[in-house]
Amino acid sequence: MIRTLMTAAISAACLSTAHAGQNVPPAPPTEAYTATSVTVCNPVSLQIYFQNGESVLSEFSRSTLSATREGLSGCSIARVDLVAVTGDGRTTDEKAALASARSELVLNALAEEGLTSDTISTAYEMTPKAELIGHPAVRRVDITLAAYRPEIG
Repeated sequence: MIRTLMTAAISAACLSTAHAGQNVPPAPPTEAYTATSVTVCNPVSLQIYFQNGESVLSEFSRSTLSATREGLSGCSIARVDLVAVTGDGRTTDEKAALASARSELVLNALAEEGLTSDTISTAYEMTPKAELIGHPAVRRVDITLAAYRPEIG
């Protein structure tokens, strides 16, 4: 009799353990599934303009960089190319100093937005056409971001 009770108790324990270890499927969804949108990671080109003789980013420039970051969400940056166009200095040395300061400022702002790469090129153009002297087009940094969609596997 004791043997029968012990066998029955062990059998009951084994059955309850077997049912407890089963994977219970999740409940079915209660809302319709919406596929996430796919980000297109194309190269982006933009210009950042500066006031005459200054190397300070305006609020508009900062918001442009933020909007660029949002547009490239989910993308990786393969390369950053900068061209500092400077024609508002009086001397070649002053133009070179402005071009360098503006490029450095833009690189730091890009890094703050997470828009950076291990491959960065910087160039300076300090001899604009005579008809553009004083025009905002000669106080800018041209930015090209080569973006790509990262793939796993």
